[in-house]
Amino acid sequence: MEPKIQVLPDTIANQIAAGEVIERPAAVLKELLENSLDAGATAIDIAFEQAGISSIVIQDNGCGMTPEDARLSLLRHATSKLKDIKDLEAILSFGFRGEAVPSIASVSRFSLKTRPADRDTGYELEVEGGTVRAQKPCGMPVGTIIAVRDLFYNVPARRKFLKSATTEANHLVNNVRIYALAQPRVAFELKVDGRQNLKLAAANNLLERIAELLGPDVAAQLIPIKGQDADDTVELQLSGFIGHPKFHRTNREGIYCFVNGRPIDSKLMQYALMEAYRGQLPEGRFPWAFLNLDIEPHAVDVNVHPAKREVRFRDEGQLRAQLMHVLSSTLQKALHQELLDSKVFVQAVAKPLTHAHPTASILPKIIPAAAFTPRPNSEPTSRSAISASQGMRPTGTPQIEAREIPQALQGHQLPWRFLTALPPRWLLFQTQSEGLMIVHAKAARERILYEEIMQAMEKRAVKSQMLLVPITFDLPASLKELWEQTQTLWAQFGYVIEPFGKQTYRVLETPPWLDPHSCVAMLETLLSDIHEKKLSAKSDLLWAECARRMAARPQAVSPLSYDTRTA
Repeated sequence: MEPKIQVLPDTIANQIAAGEVIERPAAVLKELLENSLDAGATAIDIAFEQAGISSIVIQDNGCGMTPEDARLSLLRHATSKLKDIKDLEAILSFGFRGEAVPSIASVSRFSLKTRPADRDTGYELEVEGGTVRAQKPCGMPVGTIIAVRDLFYNVPARRKFLKSATTEANHLVNNVRIYALAQPRVAFELKVDGRQNLKLAAANNLLERIAELLGPDVAAQLIPIKGQDADDTVELQLSGFIGHPKFHRTNREGIYCFVNGRPIDSKLMQYALMEAYRGQLPEGRFPWAFLNLDIEPHAVDVNVHPAKREVRFRDEGQLRAQLMHVLSSTLQKALHQELLDSKVFVQAVAKPLTHAHPTASILPKIIPAAAFTPRPNSEPTSRSAISASQGMRPTGTPQIEAREIPQALQGHQLPWRFLTALPPRWLLFQTQSEGLMIVHAKAARERILYEEIMQAMEKRAVKSQMLLVPITFDLPASLKELWEQTQTLWAQFGYVIEPFGKQTYRVLETPPWLDPHSCVAMLETLLSDIHEKKLSAKSDLLWAECARRMAARPQAVSPLSYDTRTA
């Protein structure tokens, strides 16, 4: 009787492994990028077409492989990174399982060309669905070229689970950006559908790479961190940059975490970061951060996630406390130094007192009491007998004076009457029923401004304000494609923008509701909303979101006039 349990053929086993590791085109690129970096490449060229489904090609100038090693790389669990179980506890390379290449080759039409420095010619392998179709010598420079075409051609069900072409392409571009930040001394070039999307020369340090990739405006507001902490439990060194609290984002996409140079998604590191910023950021906002944690390999397990996107630390509680200490002290020192360097602070401390008697203005005046003459036949009066109608109020409390209604509003019956402002942020109204109503001034102003903006947008009547001095900004490469797709949208919002270089633009006019200095931050916020919430340029939701964002900007909220208070 034939046994029911069968050993799976290598082709099927590789496709099953691909289901865990290669869930989308970006995962293919990630694995190939890591192989190139492990090979010691200093320059990596990437190109993909049709969101990586049609083709992904990656070329590096790494060490290359001999023909024997090239053939072995197509076998499952064949790796040059591990030789002993102890090596797994000291792993520093990106890859080590030997699953990625055979998994990719099993679900695509795959070709590999490679040449080591000690060989005059290279070697080429062509694989289709996991089966080697051809192998031959070839001419090529030192390094490796891998081409992945027709991804998932033999597993069509996998293609059905992919997102839109735009989403998958964004994941691919984002992967390149992340590894470019993780390895600033490596040059990267990216082409998307034949057009150059990114070209980064090798940088001297992380700050240079941030400025080149994300723009000098981002780099200029970063605070360097370099903290080392050690005890009997965990030895670590944290380096990188965190953003000034004045510059924050609507999402976590500006937070980059690396462990021993490996990009990861770390809830622990993000938690420590947000705790360090507790009380420094508005609710729902996130800082910029580029955190690289150098830690002993034995204190971190990188073999807990199929795609190695997550790691497990040996002593998470101790590590969390150490990271919070380093990040908090770095941020507080920077803010304290900024205060000391502030011209306003220096002038305030150095300014001499001008009052001859500085306490005279704050001491209350003591007025002698008038002589008391009891009323004839007066009797003691209990507290309960005193009526509120007698106008009793504490000494020194100012009278609430009603303001005169402007001429423009006379003749209109208002359901309330403005009485006074209650510092720092409240307004007091009297209602028709002789009651009192307290209104939050900022919230009321934002609502009124929101309605004004929405009406102007609906009527296509947004009037721009021309800037005396145009404002320039650098657009991150990741948003370039989205920017080009929404060019006509910004004019409808009241922006007039023109190109001013390769990745630089110039703002000539801005919406009338915005302070000019906040217009660039507003643009970035709106682009993030379009990207994250998948909002269409013609969507009513986008128009409403734009109006809400503009009204909520601090620079858009001015002190309320009487007309606005009674609106």
